[in-house]
Amino acid sequence: MSTHWHERWREGRIGFHQPAVDDNLRQQLVTLNVGRILVPLCGKSLDLWFLAESGFSPLGVEFVPRAVEEFFAERGIEPVQHGPYWSGAGVQVFVGDFFELIAEPFDAVWDRAAMIALPADLRPRYAKTVLSLMRSGATLLLDTLDYDQARSEGPPFAVSDREVESYYADQGTLARLYHGDTEVAPQMKERGVTATTSLFLFHKS
Repeated sequence: MSTHWHERWREGRIGFHQPAVDDNLRQQLVTLNVGRILVPLCGKSLDLWFLAESGFSPLGVEFVPRAVEEFFAERGIEPVQHGPYWSGAGVQVFVGDFFELIAEPFDAVWDRAAMIALPADLRPRYAKTVLSLMRSGATLLLDTLDYDQARSEGPPFAVSDREVESYYADQGTLARLYHGDTEVAPQMKERGVTATTSLFLFHKS
């Protein structure tokens, strides 16, 4: 089944991919419980290798097989495949629909751009699924983007702080670590879009 995301990977329109480890992850790594960590909608993020090298056991989830192929190929690794699970060098990726993932509860979750990649109608289900995959006491580091959604169709989609609070605040302890202006993609800037970003740390009860 071809989707918008399959087309973007096929055409190389992956401006959302960061060619380096995310700065927020580097700076806030100590806030995450070391152990099994879930990285939803991971693409070919270098964060997965960084987490593995930092003592975590990362499981990425990615819907587009091409992204996972590039992820391992660019590291010179031939992954071992067991059904939808591809693994190598301490990293495992579930290749498929995030909502179909069945796994033992995780110690931590790193969401750099997963929630903002989803339209509004899917985000409540996404947050509920993330919560169901976290053990009691698990930590979540979440990076969001907010702007006037009327100025851009997305993705990325606008996610307000209030929306994040509606998903997580009554499920544990939610703290906003950072909030400020941020750069947007050139095509969004051309439409006069300005945006803010927030970084949250959540501890599940």
